[in-house]
Amino acid sequence: GTAMLVLLTVLIGGLLAWQSKAGGAATYYLASEKGFFPENLRSFNPFVLYTFINPDPTLVALERATPLSYAQGLGLFSLVNAILLPALLVIIAAWLWKKRFRNPDQADHYYYINLLGSGATIATLVYLSVTNAYFVDPPAPPWTFVQQTRYYSIPIFALQQTVFVLLFSTKTGKLAKWMRSSIKFAFGLVLVFSLHAVYFTVGLPFKRPHLYSENELDLIKFERPLLKKIIAANPGLPVVASSDYFLFNSYTAIYEGIPSIEDYHILNLDTLTVSKPILLFVTLLDRTAFRARGFLANPATVQVGRIHNFSIYTRIVYPAQR
Repeated sequence: GTAMLVLLTVLIGGLLAWQSKAGGAATYYLASEKGFFPENLRSFNPFVLYTFINPDPTLVALERATPLSYAQGLGLFSLVNAILLPALLVIIAAWLWKKRFRNPDQADHYYYINLLGSGATIATLVYLSVTNAYFVDPPAPPWTFVQQTRYYSIPIFALQQTVFVLLFSTKTGKLAKWMRSSIKFAFGLVLVFSLHAVYFTVGLPFKRPHLYSENELDLIKFERPLLKKIIAANPGLPVVASSDYFLFNSYTAIYEGIPSIEDYHILNLDTLTVSKPILLFVTLLDRTAFRARGFLANPATVQVGRIHNFSIYTRIVYPAQR
């Protein structure tokens, strides 16, 4: 266990160091105002409930079968989670008080590690949300760290595993009847939604031939030769990439070795301050291209490619150009 922890630490540290060297930052997150924003915790993700159900199909089903809207369903989920989370914390506290770290067996070690990982994850998300303002980038809704479901993968997986272990453990008979029934009900929910996820995933290629992720892969395959062609046609001219899709900026920096402009809004300025001529290579999503209307309106902006819902533009910027 110790060897695995050391190896994992070295591997993750190496990855972060490489990303820092290649992309300019060890990690990425959306820039926003720094300060103290405890009100952001109102967007706390109902991850305890999401451990056992898939929220999207459930909310859609509720919207169709009841007068509740999707947003009202989300509010209901948050209310249920506000009950489940304190109850879970009480159960964990009672278990820790009973164990008091005395004579731990392998199962106890496993639970301790899960608790440590889950606690560290949630504490980090809370800290980032409280110290960073909501990221606002219309038309997308305001966003903060504690509301992202995937960030809770460690506590969600730990809870699911705990339910599975308790269900098939020989010690389950010692639990109260209501506890055994709750564990069986929770396991049933996980099983049903897992089967639904398998059915949905297997059927995707037949229902939606162009998924968003597939569009991204097609974009990369399309842009790489296009980028090389543009560089070859403009020898000696430095290329700088930018996009309204923030992950694209990291991709170009890491995989293509090209610097990128994270804050693409500055492309809308009439004057861009440069010390020597550069070539801008800009990729925009159709649904959000309006954010770069100033860049698009510039006569020097030229569309050089298009694939799916992405358009690619170039523009040469000269020193003191207006």
